[in-house]
Amino acid sequence: MRIEQSPEFQIHLQNLRSKEPLFLETIYNVGNGHLGVRDSNPLQGNNLDYIGSPGLFINGFFDYNDVSYGEKYTGYPESDQVINRLLDPRYIRISW
Repeated sequence: MRIEQSPEFQIHLQNLRSKEPLFLETIYNVGNGHLGVRDSNPLQGNNLDYIGSPGLFINGFFDYNDVSYGEKYTGYPESDQVINRLLDPRYIRISW
């Protein structure tokens, strides 16, 4: 498998419209289209007060849930999908 090297397929930090941590966390998530560790502050660790969503995500692997409305409306979705978040491999501690 050949990885595309063309500049039009590359994401460069200096060219992004926002430097906000949550935006950067999202843009670099599954950029390769297959598997992504969501970018986040590596110093935050397992801090539950961190407002981001660090973790490991697999593109195309979703949970589907039915959406119910009072009536059936044209154009309204019948189900929603949420990308699954797996364990963040950067913060796994193994001890024995």
